[in-house]
Parts: sequence; structure tokens; C-alpha cells
Amino acid sequence: MPSAPSSINNPPADSRPVRVLFQALERDRLAQSLILSGERTEEAEQCAQRLAETILAPADGGPSLPLHNHPDFLTLRPAGKMRQISADSMRGLVRLLNHSPKMGNRKIAVVYDADRMNAASANIFLKTLEEPSDGTTIVLLTARPHFLLPTIRSRCLHFRLGSGGEAQAPDPALDAWLEDYRAWLDGFVLAEGEKLPVAGQIMRLYGLVARFQPLVKQVTSDAWKREKESPARQGLSEEEEIAMEEGLRVGIRDWVFASIEKTTRNFARRRIAEGDSGWAAPLAASVGRLEEVNRLLRLNVREQLVLEGFLLASLRIWGRR
Repeated sequence: MPSAPSSINNPPADSRPVRVLFQALERDRLAQSLILSGERTEEAEQCAQRLAETILAPADGGPSLPLHNHPDFLTLRPAGKMRQISADSMRGLVRLLNHSPKMGNRKIAVVYDADRMNAASANIFLKTLEEPSDGTTIVLLTARPHFLLPTIRSRCLHFRLGSGGEAQAPDPALDAWLEDYRAWLDGFVLAEGEKLPVAGQIMRLYGLVARFQPLVKQVTSDAWKREKESPARQGLSEEEEIAMEEGLRVGIRDWVFASIEKTTRNFARRRIAEGDSGWAAPLAASVGRLEEVNRLLRLNVREQLVLEGFLLASLRIWGRR
């Protein structure tokens, strides 16, 4: 993380929401409570960090402390395997928010993955939003703002950042896995009178399933090694590190399932565009199964079982076409 403060006129991304945010800061009209959301969480984090650097920059233009060493830069992250923001950790943040700034006259608190607040911590935080202390800016970062309490959302100014284009694969090995899934789908495209090679499709199906979990684990491990080297990640507790690594894994997993949905849609739409309307009903059925996949993932059902169930259902759906 750079130690020098950012210029207000040099926001982290050239998007309208970010320009509006920094213009409000420049005019001293920035709301005390903000939500920064977007599909790519790194963009929201970058924006929050640059915002903090600007807010905490010394008034005399002198050198600024790196954020991870600044006493007026407060953070709260999920902790543990369940990635929860607990009531106790929220009380700790609230206590610090009630103290006067230690340097200058401003302080800023950033709550990472704010949608991971449990009911108790959300209610504690809500009281802080109702009576924010002077000179305090609170920033909530989330990819799922709809999971925040409506009463929290209503008390914050919401900036939805652009996606920055289509998200790239977290690792080339995942693209290779998706190519094999595309090839598996192409196995359902049969010439006139040709029979579906059921046994071959089943073998390829279980090959996809068997490779999935180890692949996500390896990609997560590689990503976490890179992530831990960032100065912004220094000083985290063991429980926060566990939560961050789990968050990486969930993000990679969700990218794969979102890519499965996109690949499935494109597969069927190509056939429909070629004039074969018989692919429309299976497409609708497959999308319905993917909605069930999302529900099961939210319930923390094992991803490998979810994937196996979806592929077996797909075998029946596309095989009957």
C-alpha cells in the first residue's frame, strides 16, 4: 500500500460513482456513512484505501503514515471459518469510533465484507450509524449490499462501482476446466439418427467432478500466498486470515459456478440461433437447476456434491432433448 496520500483528482478508477465520491470529498460534502459495492471486491477496497489516504493526509502537506500503521484508520473484517463479524468485534470498533482522532481531526473506519455481520453485530452497528461521532467516516465494503439490513442501507450513501469489464479467470487452470465442461456439453449435439454416448458422457461428468475440488483448493492456495504478501494484509489476526482465505475460496468457487451458467446459456443459445427451438426448454430447466445450486451454496452444502447433482441433472435434461 503506498504511503503517500492520493490526490482527490486521481481517483482509483475513472467511473462516474468514484468521481462523484471524490468530488464530494473535495467539497467537504462527503456523507459520514458510505456503502461501496461491486462485483469485484478489489475495486471497492482500492477505492476505500485511496479515500482513507486522502481523508487522513496531513493538512500541512507533510508525509503521511502508511494506512496499516495509521492510528485513525480503523478496520473490521470477518473472522473464522464461518467468516462472521461478531458482536464483540463490532463493540470493539464502536469503542474506537467514540474516541477522538489521535492525529489530525478525522478518522475513518472500513468494514470489509460488511454483509457478514450477524444479527447482533448489525444491530450494534446500526446504533452507531444513528449517532455518528464528529469527524468520522464509515465505509462498508460488500459485494452483496442486499444482504445488509434495510435500516443500515437507508442510513448510508450507496456507491455501486463498475465491474471494470468481464472478470478474468482467477487461474488458467480454471479456464481449462471450463473448456472441458464446454466439450462435455458439445457431446449432447448429435447428428441425425446418432445415439447419445451415455457411458462416455457419464465418465467425463465424473472426471469434471473429481478435478473440481482439488483445483479450487490449489488455486485458492496460490492466490492466498500472493495475497498475504500485500502490505495491506499485515497485522491481521489468525482468525481474520482464516476468514480471508475462506473468502478467497468462496470467490473462486462462485466465479466457476457463474462461468458454468454463462457457458450453459451460450451453448443452448447458439443452437437456438441456428433455428433449433428444441433447445429452449432444456435451457430453461438447466437455468432452474443453477438457481437451486445457488441456494445450496448459500446453505454451505459441499460444492463437490452440488456440482455432481447439477451435472447429473444436466445429463438428464440435455439427454432427453
